[in-house]
Amino acid sequence: MAFLVAGLTAPAEVSQPPGLPEPPAMNAPQPQEQTQEKVEEPASGADATPVETLSDEIFVASCRSLVRQRLAIPESARFPEPEAEYAPFTLENGVKIWNAYVSAQNIYGTRMRAEFGCNYYPMARGPKVELNYFDADPSLLKGY
Repeated sequence: MAFLVAGLTAPAEVSQPPGLPEPPAMNAPQPQEQTQEKVEEPASGADATPVETLSDEIFVASCRSLVRQRLAIPESARFPEPEAEYAPFTLENGVKIWNAYVSAQNIYGTRMRAEFGCNYYPMARGPKVELNYFDADPSLLKGY
């Protein structure tokens, strides 16, 4: 919509200087910029090399140690044998998982059971064993 003010005339058509692209029309749809998603390529070098996997025995011993570190009375800890129901398992990528429980005395001397989950990640930068979760009553933990 154009408005004319008294005494003024509408501007004349302005020609585009040669060699410059034509400006887009006011209401013309703008072309969509095409972007490519950057796909990360696998790392090369020392970080990409697979590492030797941890034996189940060492993995279970590492997990037990992590759990004991959190207990108020670590010497009272009793774990199930890693057989059948409480056996660790390994995923295709080498990650090991062990879900089990610990039976230990709380600060009042009462034996309680707490469930935990432990994971092993075989990374070239440094394989690590982590306590994934520890579902324990606070009185069972150190510092309660």
